[in-house]
Amino acid sequence: MQLKIEIDFAFAVGSKLLLGGWAVVDSNMSTHPLQFDGEPASQLLLYKREDVSQVMQCSSEHCSGFLVVLSDATNKSSVDLSWGDDYCSIEITPSLYTTLLAEISPLPQNLITDATALLERNGFYWGQKALKFDENTPNNLSLFHKDSKIQVDYTYTLDANTILLIGWVLDEARLFKRINLRINNIITNCILKDAFFHPRYDVAETLKLPLSQGEKIGFAFTVSLPEQVNPDVELMYSVDGVFFQGQALKAEQFNREETWLTEILLTNVDITNTAKFPKLAKHVNSAIEKCWRGRLEAPNSALVKQFGASVATPRLSLIIPIYGRYDFVQIQMSQFSLDPDFDNIEIVYVLDDPRIKHAFMVTCQGVFETFGVPFKIVLSERNLGYAGANNLGVAHASAEYIVLLNSDVIPKQIGQFSALLSQFVENDNMGILSGTLLYEDNTIQHQGMEYMQDPSHPGMWMNYHPQKGFPLSLTDEFDIRDAHAVTGALMLMTKQQYIDVGGFDIGYILGDFEDSDLCMKVRNQNKRIAVSGVVQMYHLERLSQSLVSGNTWKHTLSMLNGLRHTNKWNDRIVEVMAENG
Repeated sequence: MQLKIEIDFAFAVGSKLLLGGWAVVDSNMSTHPLQFDGEPASQLLLYKREDVSQVMQCSSEHCSGFLVVLSDATNKSSVDLSWGDDYCSIEITPSLYTTLLAEISPLPQNLITDATALLERNGFYWGQKALKFDENTPNNLSLFHKDSKIQVDYTYTLDANTILLIGWVLDEARLFKRINLRINNIITNCILKDAFFHPRYDVAETLKLPLSQGEKIGFAFTVSLPEQVNPDVELMYSVDGVFFQGQALKAEQFNREETWLTEILLTNVDITNTAKFPKLAKHVNSAIEKCWRGRLEAPNSALVKQFGASVATPRLSLIIPIYGRYDFVQIQMSQFSLDPDFDNIEIVYVLDDPRIKHAFMVTCQGVFETFGVPFKIVLSERNLGYAGANNLGVAHASAEYIVLLNSDVIPKQIGQFSALLSQFVENDNMGILSGTLLYEDNTIQHQGMEYMQDPSHPGMWMNYHPQKGFPLSLTDEFDIRDAHAVTGALMLMTKQQYIDVGGFDIGYILGDFEDSDLCMKVRNQNKRIAVSGVVQMYHLERLSQSLVSGNTWKHTLSMLNGLRHTNKWNDRIVEVMAENG
């Protein structure tokens, strides 16, 4: 008897094909490996088929049942097999395909675990149905089992490799044993164990439940794959621990406002729970960063307009982003107009808020006519955030030296920018130099920043401002001193240095911690980070910002940036702390 093969069933998911059946040979089956289309042994499971040996009237050692997964079986109509020197090809007809992957009755119980592992490793599972995906497949769904419920509110693709699922699970009775996704024939980790869970009080209120039941039911689940993701997603859930049921979801390309998704993900998130930091970073930080990067990295046709004659060979370029409030332009320019040094200083305003373009342009025209100081404006076609706006401004700067400046920073007296530049040039190995920033009452807002662990946010390095709020007159005078980091509200450095380290990292969404991140990048090039005690300016802290809303999610986002900063620089910060005692 030569090699004889029978296929009992075929089940396809994407490019993969699962075949179940049996084989009979004319000697002991273990003499040679049974091979299917050259698939490795890890894709094949063999088991005894006593029923086959009885029907075929052969020894049980001469036959075997099999489960095999073919990795690339798109439009496959036949499969080639070999056993030793025996070869055959068997046709896979449409009648062999099943729409339900049910338990295989001849499969011994002691091999169920191995069979399940083979299936799940390749994106299959027991109880799986052949689902239909089309243009009407939803990106949300509701599933009930007795009094328990799974709700998927949104399914989005954030980039070519990432899918985000947002929803909630109400399961007081713990009926759901597993909830997974199948994407690209890959079964993800269990949502119940791996997702980031957070309060959904809105769900509890809508369902008229005690608010305590909404404490840990909301989830965010981000899946990133090395290859491009297929938007056809299968949500799989199990109530018995073995068999799954599946529902079809279609991931939509995310194209809504980034602030909307950021608020959805961060509302009611407790940023002080250190134990949740890894899942927060994996499922929330990454999703927010990816949704913003799509906009921040897209081509941006910036319009440049010059008011007055441009400075021919400026010693210094000031980069000043504008978002929301633009009235500070009048205040700054009124002070700049008093300083003769501005004959050699280039002013570059970057409008990062297209909504106020017309009003800003009218204001700029009036400011130039009133004060006569030339300046340039760069109009971004979209909001880039603080980091992106500065990067755009630096790209349009003409001088060798640049100052990153907030629009609410006002020099205390004339000559301050020239003095800051002189200190930068005269001190060796300078990387970034900032100045002393004061509140209106001459108390200190900034004289350099130090890293510290904040008890209210355990596990995170925070940027601490020593002597903040102290009267300047009661502090020691100094010329220049090194600092762990300095504020982005006032930073002087060379344009080339800024470019060499990649500028501000746009991954710090909407601002905060990108300044200390830049300091770390420059420090890693063995350059000094320092602050001037003689250059003093007023800083109307955060008045230049038009906050997106008054909700707590904005603070949570700032702390999320802090967590990102900590994850990126923790080891280096520890070294800096040790170096400075």
